[in-house]
Amino acid sequence: MAEVLTLTGGAALLSTVPTRSPGHGTVSLLITAKALTTIDILLADCSHIDLADLASTTTHRYELQMIPTRVDNITGDAMVEIRGFGITDATGVSLALQLTIEDRSTQDVFVVDHRVGELQLSAAAPVATARLPHAVFTLRRAG
Repeated sequence: MAEVLTLTGGAALLSTVPTRSPGHGTVSLLITAKALTTIDILLADCSHIDLADLASTTTHRYELQMIPTRVDNITGDAMVEIRGFGITDATGVSLALQLTIEDRSTQDVFVVDHRVGELQLSAAAPVATARLPHAVFTLRRAG
């Protein structure tokens, strides 16, 4: 039976950039992609993350609301978007993702870690985007 890899879960790991205060406001996170080359799809989202919660140096974990998607339907790179609401001060956010991919034919579960990096938000530019390379969804098997 051919493997059927499906993106089934995930988490966003967020912290503020150490040299800046987190400011005020909230952020939401979206992961979108193209399916079958032409269809825009939502893979995951997480809304209403309070920037004040990111004030400590600790990395905070937020579960993503995933829409199960077959990996072979994702065409090209996905996009990660962080959108700020009510931001008053420039804020740097460090983002990493943990994505869960299941092989439906073998019931194997894989967790893929990807560091997105630092994204800058401000009142004048409340949206930041980053590419999520398609290679993140490609599992390399030993052997």
